[in-house]
Amino acid sequence: MNNYKIALIQVWLGKFPEYFKYHLKTCENQSYIDFLIFTDHTSDFELPSNVKIFNTTKTQIETKISKLVDYSITLHNNKKTCDLKASYGDLFKEYLTEYDYVGCYDMDTLMGDLYNWVHPYLGKYDFISTADPTFHNRLSGPFLIWKNQQDLNNIYKKLNFVDIMSLPDVYCFEEKEFSNFIIDNYPTKLIYNSQNLDNSTGKILYDAVWTGGKTYCEEKEIMFHHFYNKPYTKLSFKNNSIVSEYKKNYIDDFYWVTHFTQNYEPLVELLIDSLKKFSNRKCILYTINYNSDLTYKLNDQFIIRRLDVDLGELNSQGKYDNVLSLKPSVLLDVIDYLPNKKFVYVDTDIFLTVNADSIAKYFKELKDYPLINSHTHDRIAVQGLVPGEEWSSPINILADATGDLVRVYPRRKTNIIVFDKRSKWFFKDQIELFNSYKNTRPGIFALHDEDSANLIINRYNFQKCLPLLDIEEIPFIDMNIFHNYQYGHNPVSNNLVLPKHENDLIAFHGYKTSQFKEELEKNYLQTTLSQDEFLVKFEDNKFWFIKNSFLTNKNIQPVVRFEVIKDDQILHILNTQNIFEYWGFFVPTTATPLGYYDLQIVEEFTDKIIYKNTIKI
Repeated sequence: MNNYKIALIQVWLGKFPEYFKYHLKTCENQSYIDFLIFTDHTSDFELPSNVKIFNTTKTQIETKISKLVDYSITLHNNKKTCDLKASYGDLFKEYLTEYDYVGCYDMDTLMGDLYNWVHPYLGKYDFISTADPTFHNRLSGPFLIWKNQQDLNNIYKKLNFVDIMSLPDVYCFEEKEFSNFIIDNYPTKLIYNSQNLDNSTGKILYDAVWTGGKTYCEEKEIMFHHFYNKPYTKLSFKNNSIVSEYKKNYIDDFYWVTHFTQNYEPLVELLIDSLKKFSNRKCILYTINYNSDLTYKLNDQFIIRRLDVDLGELNSQGKYDNVLSLKPSVLLDVIDYLPNKKFVYVDTDIFLTVNADSIAKYFKELKDYPLINSHTHDRIAVQGLVPGEEWSSPINILADATGDLVRVYPRRKTNIIVFDKRSKWFFKDQIELFNSYKNTRPGIFALHDEDSANLIINRYNFQKCLPLLDIEEIPFIDMNIFHNYQYGHNPVSNNLVLPKHENDLIAFHGYKTSQFKEELEKNYLQTTLSQDEFLVKFEDNKFWFIKNSFLTNKNIQPVVRFEVIKDDQILHILNTQNIFEYWGFFVPTTATPLGYYDLQIVEEFTDKIIYKNTIKI
């Protein structure tokens, strides 16, 4: 088996960027590959043995390339060196005599096991590069190698290289005219599915992990991770791994909270995914009686906190009542953990919508007890709880035991709870109630903490609650379903505040299988945009919305408006835009005070919010 030696070349003028240290780590121990960097600076980072730095200057490079093409070349700026890539084999030929293949690469990369990816094609093809069959079916500057032969090293001279170098801006010569010429005239291998790109949409993916000499994106090995959108990428070391993630603006007005046991951990991954896609708030994940491997997989949006509890005895269904009624203990703990913060608890089997963060508006209504999501019914009847009864109401069983009246409608779900430290007494009363009455009557606490919360709400006649904020057990939003919803034999409550528009809903609830994720991807996720599908920024007195995807798999209305919102007030609007027609949109402004701004995209004819993100200026 032949082993081919490869030289990957980089020209870098100016100070090395901070992300260079992450890139260097991934260059270590690359079999048969050296990285040759020509630069006018020295590195402050320790270099792997296969990374070789050669000192040069901008003037020296200009002089050298000018002689090679017999024309005076000026590098108009440091970035213009990108257009030199196709000439590297000729420009640095005296350094390349020991290599079988030479080429170029980009420094804003986390390299994977490069040689393993290219080895099947070495010796068989003149040119090898990474590509995408739909969106980038061409040679690609982040990784491109060719046989180290004089005729191949001089191909650039046959093309309009001089004209391109005369332009002040970067043209990406190697990916345009050079690429077309090579593919038409030389044996060329384009390696597909080899980098962080969604093959269905062309979306650049941010989340990736380098570990053990390999790079992974969406749990698949890739040749390299190209963090092209650097201002929106966060890199960090975690033990011996490097983690790349989408860089968010977090608002500190509240934290999401949830809890789960080890056997429920697979369910929480959907909730985590929805938080990454749609929320600018952090989330505290409580693991019950175990340490989760999620610690090593999650980004800085998530805080894992372990809570150890006495399991007690198994009930007749083989479950632990102490765990099933644990929610009030979790909420007490998070208040003590962050006593001056506000919180929104969500059940594990929830997937948040694009409007999730809008729940923050309900904090102004919060007083000295929690605001809890409304059920669709006044009471719930459950089958087979009490011997001799076909249907029984757990809240009535509990109320009869305590002497309380059931008089507050509709019932509360407790799958979404808005609270702060003023609610501590409420959660303590729930715990005391459960400890006092559990196992005293058939069917008591059949619906666990939901029963105890509703009993206390009735005891004190607490009327204030959240309107209905979720939709149950379907992967799409159908507003008609709320007027025909049935649970058991109960009619929809006359006291229920129904959502007026799907923008009012913040969650899907009730999924228990992995199939629900597939259904969401086919339905809701095709009608909305995650926060990383548009890049948003404020620059030159404009709010910018820039695509990070071709949106080819989206089932959205083409005509949209772009809105800029501060403190729940719409400040600026760009109306009637075709979202598929342009790559970028901007909303101009004159006076822009410092602070947080919500940027959202709304379908013009349905008023449906399909994208929401937050920036700080």
